[in-house]
Amino acid sequence: MGNGESVSTHYVVQQKIEQHYDKMGHGKVNALGPDAGNFGVVRRAIDQRTQHARAIKQIIKTTPDAKERIQRECAIMKQVAGQHPNIVDFIEFFEESAHFDLVFEFCGNGTLGDMIHSNRICNEAIAAFSHQLLSALAFLRSRGILHRDVKPANTLLIDDRTCKLGDFGTACSLQPNETLFMKSGTPAFFPPEMDILPTGDGYTFPADVWAVGITLYMMLFKGVHPFIDNGGVETRLLRGGDFDAGMLWVYNASCYQLLRWLLMPCPWQRALPETACNHAWLYSFGHGTGAFRLDIPAKLVPDSYGRWGENHYF
Repeated sequence: MGNGESVSTHYVVQQKIEQHYDKMGHGKVNALGPDAGNFGVVRRAIDQRTQHARAIKQIIKTTPDAKERIQRECAIMKQVAGQHPNIVDFIEFFEESAHFDLVFEFCGNGTLGDMIHSNRICNEAIAAFSHQLLSALAFLRSRGILHRDVKPANTLLIDDRTCKLGDFGTACSLQPNETLFMKSGTPAFFPPEMDILPTGDGYTFPADVWAVGITLYMMLFKGVHPFIDNGGVETRLLRGGDFDAGMLWVYNASCYQLLRWLLMPCPWQRALPETACNHAWLYSFGHGTGAFRLDIPAKLVPDSYGRWGENHYF
């Protein structure tokens, strides 16, 4: 914003929203007090012009490239603002000498991580959130945007059946045939093609789909991460896409199939978000068309050189 305006010109801050994350990317949002979280302090405020509640993320200029990074985040958010019902709306930003203030719509019901850890999530909600996240990713892909930090802590709740994907701090624009080779995001949500870097062929849009797969697993299994063992990510399990789903394959075979499609270790075998949106399991709860019912192919896994094939061992 220009004309010497600051966030205090138009907003009355009511309370700070505490955000804290553990190493798996779990997050908790409440109104108990201030905390810096990963990237900045988030505050609840009222827009004096409209009386609408907003969330204001204040980011301190701690590095020489901070301004460029924040401007990139704002530019990406402007591209998608108000264009998808499951992406948090970006309102405006203010720059001051020592920090930026980014203003977003306020989602007052916490995060998906909160709901998972409260054990109050049902299959109807799991299907709704999965479909909404996949729909958001399909939209972002159509706009050439890779989020790179999809996880329960960055999924904000409007109510117990509606979520919005937020925090585009690591998002980037990506050309259709472009691949990336720099790791970014939350390590526990890295897909195999990112985990094996610098070997391999880099990563692209399927990386976000993998993160939805992990999020789906955590919703199904009360916050348990599919590839965490003894407090850390187990590389062998991650790269092989090997997870323990218990008896899910028996009592909910369709859900198990979707989970396997999202967590296919080879990125070009992984379901596209616009395809996964129409999976039969989601359709059983009224989401999508149900047209996606394909069987899982023999999965490809990476060898020590980053080459994909069957029956590789680590």
